[in-house]
Amino acid sequence: MKVLILGGTGFIGERLADYLIEKKYEITIASRKNYKSPNRKIRNIIKINWNDAASIEKACEGIDIVIFAAGVSAKESSENLINTIEFSKKGTLNLINAAKKCSIKEIIYLSTAHVYCSPLLGKINENSKLENKHPYAISHSISEEIIIKAQKNCNNLKTKV
Repeated sequence: MKVLILGGTGFIGERLADYLIEKKYEITIASRKNYKSPNRKIRNIIKINWNDAASIEKACEGIDIVIFAAGVSAKESSENLINTIEFSKKGTLNLINAAKKCSIKEIIYLSTAHVYCSPLLGKINENSKLENKHPYAISHSISEEIIIKAQKNCNNLKTKV
């Protein structure tokens, strides 16, 4: 099984790649930055441009499952709200379109509990209201909405948020 991890150079993405390699998955990591992994197990590392649909489509070619762990950091999102929103909207739409073209079997989106509130208090589940107005939380909720809508509108694309 071939898996593309978008945001595979981040804390969760890199650890997830390690785990999946141990389970014998063929892993490709994609990042918007140039990156050389200190982990010798990760061999396929590509640079992508979220604003370029062809770049995302090329990354998806021959892939079975996409794990979407990419995003703008909380610090970056605070510094540039417009770019953060643009990344979430355009990047996620580019991914959905590429997944359809490349017959991706499944997209797994890794969001954050911070979409609900900050600080995280009380009982929170997937039906809780999204109340956090921080740009980081807003960007993740935008991507979630796009992926959920794509799942409803595309019968052959399986998604998990």
